[in-house]
Amino acid sequence: MQDVLLVLETSCVQSSAAAWCGERLLCQTAWRAERNHSSAIFKAVRQVLDALEGRRLKEIVVGSGPGSYGGIRVALAVADGLSLVHGSRVAAFSSWNGLDLLHGKACVMSDARRGGWTWGKLENGVLTDVPAVLPAEQARACVAECLEKGVPVF
Repeated sequence: MQDVLLVLETSCVQSSAAAWCGERLLCQTAWRAERNHSSAIFKAVRQVLDALEGRRLKEIVVGSGPGSYGGIRVALAVADGLSLVHGSRVAAFSSWNGLDLLHGKACVMSDARRGGWTWGKLENGVLTDVPAVLPAEQARACVAECLEKGVPVF
């Protein structure tokens, strides 16, 4: 049987867990978690693990934000525990790299709360640098600069 990849995304309110075997999606589940990521993740992970049907859980990827530090921490703890049981590798992957912006350049911004905005640039779907947290005025200037250059902003 083929090995399975488990993906956990809890860096945002709309959280999800999914298992992939090669290019085939075995199971996917999603839930809304405002500030309670730990109350729903275990049920979701159990549902995904049940779909493995004896396949080996080889790798676990956790969305590392930018986003909710608490949510990311919960997913990393779950991944760490599963890796001990299954002998899986664990990796963190910027959640923005999963936006399906695979061609060309794009700018991405999200609410960092407390008056700040998380800002980053993607090239062919991959972050070109570590995201920065900017004050509102500086974030507006970055948006204007990208739009002026014809680079889409998400």
